[in-house]
Amino acid sequence: MKCRVLAALACVLLMLSGCGGDNAGDEKPVAFTQESLAVPVDGASRYVLYVPPGYETSSDKRWPLVIFLHGSARLGELGFDNMIRIGVMGFMRNTGTHFPAIIIAPQQEVDFYQYPTNAEWPITWHDPVFLDAVIRDVESRYRVDKTRVSITGGSMGGFGSWAMALSFPKRFSAVMPVAGGLTNDDLLYFSNIPLTGAEDWGHAFDAVASNTVRVYSGLSDNNVPIAVARNPVSLLRSAGGNPDVHEEAMDHAGVQLLAFTKDPVDWMLARDRPDADSASTPIPNPQEFAGAYHFDTGEKVSISATDRQIRLDFGPGRNPMPFLYIRDDRFIAGWLMYARRDSAGNVKCFVSPLPAVKVPYRFYPDLIRDDATEACRA
Repeated sequence: MKCRVLAALACVLLMLSGCGGDNAGDEKPVAFTQESLAVPVDGASRYVLYVPPGYETSSDKRWPLVIFLHGSARLGELGFDNMIRIGVMGFMRNTGTHFPAIIIAPQQEVDFYQYPTNAEWPITWHDPVFLDAVIRDVESRYRVDKTRVSITGGSMGGFGSWAMALSFPKRFSAVMPVAGGLTNDDLLYFSNIPLTGAEDWGHAFDAVASNTVRVYSGLSDNNVPIAVARNPVSLLRSAGGNPDVHEEAMDHAGVQLLAFTKDPVDWMLARDRPDADSASTPIPNPQEFAGAYHFDTGEKVSISATDRQIRLDFGPGRNPMPFLYIRDDRFIAGWLMYARRDSAGNVKCFVSPLPAVKVPYRFYPDLIRDDATEACRA
């Protein structure tokens, strides 16, 4: 443990000083490029890309793909210059380390939730639909080994890693959430909001029980308390999963500096998944969720549906919000919501595991179908 702490402290000093150079022996400098989707997804389009040395000269070789999800930030802080200084790419840049993989960092720079632009709280969450589009864009342009696609992220990116695993249960050869937890659990700073439980997630974790998962969390993390990080681990174990859990005597920043280094990334690169499938879970009867709705606050919205997602449409001036289906009438995006049905089996509303209480810049009220004939929570 002491050695790990010293290693993390050394990494902090290295990243602050910028020492270590961009070269490792005779290797080329570590380089990244700014890329964009040809067609934005729900307003987002950009991602940072690393292509390893040797890619161009090995025309028949397919390469592992690593997706790194950034933490919370104001939208203006998600530009290229900042992205290459954090997480996996920050480690590579500051140490001159090359990895034998294609590595990407999607830039989730769309304000779905209309938080104030000067808010101290995060004003964005990772959108699984956008992340899926970025991964597919890279797979169409580069020789990716689809049996070796892994995902990781820190803080908000740790939450996003869990959400992506649930959204695409057979896609990833390795899932490595760092200093994160489950969607909705980030609000535990407010004592009246409990952890989500098995009753909230239904059988969603059954679909990811066979996934290869490693979790890093900090025992001294005041941003994401250890109970939040332990919650999805407990749900995964209850479903039969066997995550590799690393709880360190570190704070929020320290555990990320430990995890986004060579050995953990090499661990991801060594995993493979012969049964990999990039599809999300299909909705059995998508149109039964579509229709006109209103929040219990009075705001009118509508829901459209395809075979794998529903879209919450707020009308002109705001991007629609897509939710991917994960099982048992449950859908995930920036938060989890699930349908409730009336006595005849028809969808009457959507609710969140969170109580319908207002917290800074966030509100999770019930979403009620206009033609519902029974109370939402009856």
